[in-house]
Amino acid sequence: MSGGFATVQPGNLLSINAVEAYALEDFSPEAVRAGLADAQKVASGGGSEEEVAEARIEVEVYEALQVCPSSHGSFNN
Repeated sequence: MSGGFATVQPGNLLSINAVEAYALEDFSPEAVRAGLADAQKVASGGGSEEEVAEARIEVEVYEALQVCPSSHGSFNN
């Protein structure tokens, strides 16, 4: 999710409004691991200052995806 708002309505109903979001099932564990490896290479100094900053954000996102459960179990399996 790129950003948005979450509000709790009466009766403990959670509403999430976001411009862009994806279901965890849309991410394969293999793609997450590959993306993380690529982002780590750039984040360790393999690009311009802007590319390194973007890669560090990607690393954080991929690391968070790795620990998220999905319909297939954890990405760490």
